Amino acid sequence: MNKNKKEEFLERIIEKIFNIDKKKYYILLLFIIGFSFRSLTAIGRKFSGDEMVHGTHAIGFINSGKLQIMDQSALWFWLTDLSMKLFGVTVFGIRFPSILFGSLSIILIYFLGKEIFNKKTGLIAAILTTISSYQISFMEANMDTTMTFFTLFSLYFFTLFIKTNSRNFFYLAWLVMGIAVMVKPIALLFLIGLGIASLYYGIKKSNFKVIKNHLNVGILLLIMFSPVLIFNYLLFKDKGILDLQFSRFTRISVETYQSIGSTIESFSFHTLFVDYGAGNSGIIEAFSFMGIYETFAVILFAVAGLFFTFKNKNNHKLLLVSTFLFPFLFLAGTSLLPNHFLFTSHYITLFSAFGIYKITNLIKKRKSRKIFFYFLIILFLFLSYLVIVENNNNIIPGKQNELGNMINFKNKKINEASIVVVDGRIYSGRTAFMFWDKNYLYAQTFIQIIVNQNNMGGEIIPINTYFIECISDDCGWGSIDEQPEFNQSMEQLSELFKERSDETNKINDAEGNPAFNVYRMDVNLPIESLKEIKKDHNWFFYPVNYKPKSQIFDNYQTYNLLDKMLDDFAHIILYLEILISFILIIYIGTISFKNK
Repeated sequence: MNKNKKEEFLERIIEKIFNIDKKKYYILLLFIIGFSFRSLTAIGRKFSGDEMVHGTHAIGFINSGKLQIMDQSALWFWLTDLSMKLFGVTVFGIRFPSILFGSLSIILIYFLGKEIFNKKTGLIAAILTTISSYQISFMEANMDTTMTFFTLFSLYFFTLFIKTNSRNFFYLAWLVMGIAVMVKPIALLFLIGLGIASLYYGIKKSNFKVIKNHLNVGILLLIMFSPVLIFNYLLFKDKGILDLQFSRFTRISVETYQSIGSTIESFSFHTLFVDYGAGNSGIIEAFSFMGIYETFAVILFAVAGLFFTFKNKNNHKLLLVSTFLFPFLFLAGTSLLPNHFLFTSHYITLFSAFGIYKITNLIKKRKSRKIFFYFLIILFLFLSYLVIVENNNNIIPGKQNELGNMINFKNKKINEASIVVVDGRIYSGRTAFMFWDKNYLYAQTFIQIIVNQNNMGGEIIPINTYFIECISDDCGWGSIDEQPEFNQSMEQLSELFKERSDETNKINDAEGNPAFNVYRMDVNLPIESLKEIKKDHNWFFYPVNYKPKSQIFDNYQTYNLLDKMLDDFAHIILYLEILISFILIIYIGTISFKNK
């Protein structure tokens, strides 16, 4: 009897597998290919400055118990810290969320394209997303790829709402858009676009509950954003300060963030339409990102697809336009970084897929259509490869960048009792990321310790010491050439370690070029100096790994039961949002194998 049941169970599984729509197998294959492409690029791509701020702030975030950091919501930091707990604080570990959600977007874009256009267009869009040079190039430790995934998921649910008029899909669309905002606040711009489309479709369908439904949405979003609101309330009550975003708009506690005030840009119509500071208008610069990072052939077909979309009857025009224009125009008038416009690539692939579908159908012979289609895919793949290589310093796919190679060296060679002296020409964020778990200090601090060691007292002992030299003279700052005296002081210290070192190692970048020299020697230092070393472990407002907690400037204390309950409520909502994120990952997998 048990044997028969097992056989029946296996037969059902086999039957289920072979009954799956062939297109679903293609989507699974595209996911695997896309994951591979993104992983190979991620481990070799050089780190940007923002990555070394946000990525390093993710280290230890879960154990910190924080609701957010000074300028960003918590969700991405929680997911990234979890990733590093699973894969280690490595290049792959810190960039894994972008790899994962970027790859899952391949599946999502198929379903979105299927609902907005048709199955074939969805499949073509998935292929274009798999090999998108823009998306693959920006496999970075930042929130944009993850935020875009949840934004697309929200749009997918909303297309199902338009199709079925189901309240479940309506609220799911808003719920997931709320998740996107909790990944990165910029998603509020997509939320505005979704709101306009939502009101329009509600009124168009003469839905008398449209006001009630949107009031419910307001309550839902208020609950979802409560971790941010409660954090600021309790922080202001305890310390009289707000986070950076609230400080910008209320002008409360602006002095707290005065040191980075020059880097914070407000929206400006002058920036958008006239000049963003480099001679072009922001809108032209934003469009140029598409031309630089996405292949020109794909963009041409996107223009054709856009034409066919507006020429034909399509219920999703307003949804696509409103959720594209609001974030695009706002960002073009304030924050002109190419990773901020990564979302545009998904709109390009959707319209390009529809353009390919329509143009291919103009060819009468089926065999000729197939040849034309396969030619296009091979062409796109070749062009994407060229663009990816060009925008990633001609790296060899699969080769690890210099920070990853240094981390591998550190894990093998540098023990807990050693100290690491880091050349000041290496960007501090990179230093914190590479050596967060070691006794590291900056060269400037090391020089001060040597000068003042006689005043420190305590026993002087030989300490196993590694010095990390920046071979290129500027490893991430971009401004060392303007500081000749500082550069010379680092050269002199490097030469001193080089002369006295008994072991030298070279660390290469992904192109095979030497990036760092590592010199080892024993240095006689007072035991008290180790305390000074620990003081050096601060980066961009926070202690590295959020230790010690006493140095976290925006931690607050609660002084009564109500505030304690508010804090607990905010944490519960945050953990529920994290849980929903995992459920959505599982959901995208389950719908991939449903036969519909």
